[in-house]
Amino acid sequence: MGIRSFEYFKYRSFSGVIADLEEAIKNVMGNKMTPKEFIAGTIKLYQDARLPKFRNTKISRGGAHIIASAAEDLFALFLVDKIKTDHIYINQPMVIEGTKNKNQPDIAILRKGKLVAFCDFKMHLNFNKKTNLPRTSEKQSRWLKAARSKKCTFWVDEDKRSHIVSGRATYDVVILGVGGINSRLLDQQIKKAGKLNPPVKVFVLTSGHRPGGHKHKPKEILNSIGINEKAFRELLIRLNQPK
Repeated sequence: MGIRSFEYFKYRSFSGVIADLEEAIKNVMGNKMTPKEFIAGTIKLYQDARLPKFRNTKISRGGAHIIASAAEDLFALFLVDKIKTDHIYINQPMVIEGTKNKNQPDIAILRKGKLVAFCDFKMHLNFNKKTNLPRTSEKQSRWLKAARSKKCTFWVDEDKRSHIVSGRATYDVVILGVGGINSRLLDQQIKKAGKLNPPVKVFVLTSGHRPGGHKHKPKEILNSIGINEKAFRELLIRLNQPK
């Protein structure tokens, strides 16, 4: 996916935007994102989601637009120059050839003609979604076990594509942030996912304030978020492993 696909970063500046966020957006467009700039980009997405897509002084919006798809695009752009990949497929429906076993990973990474890694990208995990992580990780593990060393087929526009899934492919969960969930329960769920066959790794990228907060200025939000640099590093190491 080319950089031109990220038109949502060209919206007019929202009230209170700050220099470091604007610089982050420039770096996003220039394909040079750091973890902090990635988080700043998600703040920008949340802020713009509160504005109407078509502007007029007589129009305002209450509920925000859903930004999950745009955040997946941003995450793929963050990854693309940091991992060994020929292509990243976003939210791509695919089926194991010769079966009806379908899946639609948020991120699928192609390397040397093989699908080597898959990720599900979650914006937020809270108490109300505490049962989603076990279900998600178990589903991922089952599908990966069935797909390894098999060919997957899918369509990109009118182009039918087929790729072998590496016998050592991985499938992981990447969570932007958590809140309102018991940390002990979360640790238990993460450990359980890691014991599946094949295992599913869980990476939590931030703690503290949510990027989607609207009662504070963007700089205050960015400064109140704890960025888990270790999780970012471990994720990139895992995605770069030989497969």
